[in-house]
Amino acid sequence: MQSRNALIGAFTGEFCQSLVQSILPKGFFAIQEAICYELGLEGNSKADLVIARSNRKELSAEEICLIFEVKMSIVWNWELKVSGKRYKLECIGDYKSHRGTPGILRSDSVLKAIGKCIDVRLSSERAKKIPLIVLANTPITRFYYNKVDLLKKYGLIQGFWSLNPKPLEDTSDPDNLKMTPKSGFYRFDNETELKEKLLQILKMDFTFFA
Repeated sequence: MQSRNALIGAFTGEFCQSLVQSILPKGFFAIQEAICYELGLEGNSKADLVIARSNRKELSAEEICLIFEVKMSIVWNWELKVSGKRYKLECIGDYKSHRGTPGILRSDSVLKAIGKCIDVRLSSERAKKIPLIVLANTPITRFYYNKVDLLKKYGLIQGFWSLNPKPLEDTSDPDNLKMTPKSGFYRFDNETELKEKLLQILKMDFTFFA
């Protein structure tokens, strides 16, 4: 289940779309699998999720306000207990009990996210006005702390955001990261926190000189 597959991708994509749409102001739309030929978002490289001013799949660069790349996996282990006709799900551990490594804790996931964002950033002059965010549900490894901060500083990617307030059972675990020193990675602990940050970005007029 930790491998890449369409079921997990579809579920996490729908979850992110529903969550983002619920906190957007009137006139903005969260769209999955968006197409923008000018930005190279087509075929197998559609945008996982965008915020746009038009409610349709095929968009111009001017209509796109923000692009999300979604990198999420299963992060908790559950066991189904059966007693006669009664069924119960029992939590048996966080992602540290997995045999596989989830989400952006894998270098391949991080590098693919970075690669796609750079491809968009270099695709068109109009791309320099669009924020790029990687949505995750785990912390990031220590190896990437400085790297994600530099990606934000240089304007390539505006953040790796985790939407999971409790990725680890032990909240005092040093790996339960809230944010890197320059906020290249940031963990949101509630919808209010996410809404404030998202609206702040949508209100600002950016130009990225990456």
